[in-house]
Amino acid sequence: MQNTTKKKRIGSIAWAAIYLVLVGIFACSATLIFHSTYFSSIYVSGTSMSPTLLGGEGTDKANFGIIDTTDWARKNIKRFDIVTTYFPWDSNDYSEESRNNNDYSEADGPDPTYKIKRVIAFGGETIFYFTSNNQSNSFPLGLIDHIIILESRDDDGDGHDDGTGSIKAIFGDEAKTVIVNEISYKVKKLPFNRAISKDPMRPNPESKYGRSSIEPFAVPKGSYFVMGDNWSSQGRSVDSGYKETPIFFDNIVGVLVAIEGTCRITFDGGINKCVDRHYSWPVFY
Repeated sequence: MQNTTKKKRIGSIAWAAIYLVLVGIFACSATLIFHSTYFSSIYVSGTSMSPTLLGGEGTDKANFGIIDTTDWARKNIKRFDIVTTYFPWDSNDYSEESRNNNDYSEADGPDPTYKIKRVIAFGGETIFYFTSNNQSNSFPLGLIDHIIILESRDDDGDGHDDGTGSIKAIFGDEAKTVIVNEISYKVKKLPFNRAISKDPMRPNPESKYGRSSIEPFAVPKGSYFVMGDNWSSQGRSVDSGYKETPIFFDNIVGVLVAIEGTCRITFDGGINKCVDRHYSWPVFY
């Protein structure tokens, strides 16, 4: 009787173990299928998103991760999401014919290479930031290096934003309250850090960053204003701020989901490769 009970107990444990193994295999398989179906792998090959993301040719620590390329993800982009995108002005990303026709449905250039940037402003908004006293457009000097989002406004009808629209939001390195035209505004802390310029010859000594100011720029409907986190003069990001040109929905490849680890970037046969991958606990965005 005792042997029978013992055998039943062992059998129950064995079946439970087999069940758990099968569940684990199923879960892993489902995860891999979901990963390969909905996500694409990417790696960072430049320094434009420093210090948030590591990258650069020849470096031993470049980030790699996954992006969501579904239409749902691309249509539900939020401010400060990180996206991979082709540039509408880049002749390597799009052919001359596509650029002339504003047809960005396919990256048909000779060497299309996605870029990793952060979405700062949307169509229908105006973005403005200044880095020296004489470019403040009557904003308080305490807003140097801040990102100011305004409602678009063109009272004189010249096709250029006046920069006089209502303030929608102000973002900076720390939360505080400022007075603009006798109205109090709360400055929201940026949810990321920007690379600080260490170049003593940076163009605007009042600024701790190396970026140049941008005049109030009206982002057209259906467009996005994207920038890199690297605002320093070393390895500075080439982006919408640098070109004063937005990107379009069709330019966006996907939205960053997670960084999964680091790798080493090599240049082999004219192609960057992410080798010696080291996985870590994922960082989700």
